[in-house]
Amino acid sequence: MTRRRHLLTATALFPLAALALTGCAVTDTTAVAMGDDALFEVYATTGYLADAVAHLAPEAEVATMVGPGGNRQLAVGELLPEELLMDWPETDDEGNALFDPHVWNSPEAWSPVVGQNDNG
Repeated sequence: MTRRRHLLTATALFPLAALALTGCAVTDTTAVAMGDDALFEVYATTGYLADAVAHLAPEAEVATMVGPGGNRQLAVGELLPEELLMDWPETDDEGNALFDPHVWNSPEAWSPVVGQNDNG
């Protein structure tokens, strides 16, 4: 190989090696910055996400927005004007129209919900 080729190879390999080594850090920068006894706090929207966090980070303090059996989007969706709700293909037992409970699928419906989340 020529000297120029060695230089090009080294130039290409150095950034790759540096990038690979950044993923190998063993220090806990969070613990260093916050102190060894600091807890990692996580706010999970649902129980299954809280369970996943508890499994992945058993020392974390986990708060759950929607408890067992809860359905926050239904409660918030009931406060929205009907014209903002998206149709649902089924009806209830009495034949009344149902609406999609996933209000975040509509930006127009989701905008007022974001403000309501702070209140409840």
